[in-house]
Amino acid sequence: MLHLLVGLGNPGKEYELTRHNVGFMIIDAIMHHFLFPDFKKKHNALISSGSIQSYKVILAKPYTFMNNSGAPISSIVKLYKIPLDNIIVFHDETDIDFCTIRIKKGGGNAGHNGLKSIDTLLGRDYWRIRFGIGHPSNGYD
Repeated sequence: MLHLLVGLGNPGKEYELTRHNVGFMIIDAIMHHFLFPDFKKKHNALISSGSIQSYKVILAKPYTFMNNSGAPISSIVKLYKIPLDNIIVFHDETDIDFCTIRIKKGGGNAGHNGLKSIDTLLGRDYWRIRFGIGHPSNGYD
């Protein structure tokens, strides 16, 4: 059974190392750790396919701004017929302290625009791994 791991973030060098791109950073780390091939641009996302243990996995980083993440993810899910239970979305969470991780299936989006976009097209019954980035101490985001 195929699984989809998605990292939310914003494309472009200027966003590469920003705290809101932690989802992209996690997908990059998984790609390197499990020796996935380089990303290719497909379905308006950067995609890499490989295996983690006995699971066939697609790694995806939507190549849209975060607010529009749902369209490329929906396209991948429909093309490969991936059940929502086999989708894990990694994303930033400002309401959680820095480096705190929370895992949940379904539920609300806590105002996260990337999740709102996915929820609109796929519903809410997928897994989310929320990585705390806290609120910026200097008032800038």
